Amino acid sequence: MSNWLQRIDMVNTRRGYTAIGGDFEKAFRYERILKLVNVNDDIATVLRLHLVIENILDLWVSKATQHPEILAHGRFSFAHKLALAEGSGLPKDLAKAYGHINKIRNQIAHAKTEELSDSQVESMASLTDNIRTKIKENDSLKVKELHLGVGGTSPSGENVTQQVEYIASSNRIKLIIAGCILLTKSVALFTSELSKMGVPLTVGEAMPSDYEPPQFKDFEP
Repeated sequence: MSNWLQRIDMVNTRRGYTAIGGDFEKAFRYERILKLVNVNDDIATVLRLHLVIENILDLWVSKATQHPEILAHGRFSFAHKLALAEGSGLPKDLAKAYGHINKIRNQIAHAKTEELSDSQVESMASLTDNIRTKIKENDSLKVKELHLGVGGTSPSGENVTQQVEYIASSNRIKLIIAGCILLTKSVALFTSELSKMGVPLTVGEAMPSDYEPPQFKDFEP
């Protein structure tokens, strides 16, 4: 049976579903996520996902070190931020996935081709699947088995949904699918790991205990 990631603005925690916001609001700005999904260009997709992950790194560094002013004093590259995050306890599997996003960004920015390669995307999928949050609903999400449902409003004001599956998609969409799972797992791990450090973190608004994400029943794989 294929897995579903119904909404990328929701995360499953041990207490149920939570609408992402709070400290994660900057990284999960709706317009940024929508642009990531809608842009029809490999380079732009990589750059937008790279920016979202960099904002996630900023959050970890500011929270884990408890010195948010660190990043304000000087210009830090993504690699420097990743090193700071690892030094302050960022889970190794997350660090590997974030590092691969940075590697893809550098490769595609300096390569002669403007297209993602199969190997870049396959590695991203594997690294994302290797991340364990110890929450069944998150860890059961497998990149290559996933159907991603994206909802929004059309220019005419209609509510529309679009469904894509990994296997039948372009490398651009495959990277987005892997990126969405990576973000979901990041929120779950940030919550648990920072809690162990005694660091307060606001995830967002808890949904009612009986909440279930909407199902895209009209999708035929």
